[in-house]
Amino acid sequence: MEDHFSLPPKDIWIDYTSEVSASIDRVYGLLSDISGWPSWAPGLIATRKYKRGLATPGSFFLMTLKVPVIGRIYLPNFVYHNRREHIEWGGGFLGSVIRHSFELEAVSDNVTRVRHLEYSTGLLCLIAKPMANFAHRHDMRWSGKIEEIFGVAANTPDHMVQPTSLPGRS
Repeated sequence: MEDHFSLPPKDIWIDYTSEVSASIDRVYGLLSDISGWPSWAPGLIATRKYKRGLATPGSFFLMTLKVPVIGRIYLPNFVYHNRREHIEWGGGFLGSVIRHSFELEAVSDNVTRVRHLEYSTGLLCLIAKPMANFAHRHDMRWSGKIEEIFGVAANTPDHMVQPTSLPGRS
């Protein structure tokens, strides 16, 4: 289910890396449990998987988010990757995509580097543009919660815990 291309424009909502004090297996356990996300992910009210067990590439699930002013929004998603080093989900339409992912790298037995990335392209980028600042803040809350659950690793370089500065965002 790889995208071989996506149409411009492209808007990166988050590209944030930090190191947490947990093994890659513990971090993967939290992030790969889509059904458990609402218990810890800020703003996520519910997820509904349509297949039992571990979400595999091609699996469909529905996320229910609480959005200020609007209320609830329902986001259909497909899983693109779900392995220990890379979890990715999202959707697409006519060459446009919205993708959300976590890349995990074992720094040591008890430290994991977590890269949190979400972006949109093409028509979906233009449609979602009014929500881009909300998406950035929402994604930063997810990353903050992951750091809260596991703790930021003691020797994390300062540059790793700074959110990426995005054009037009503060």
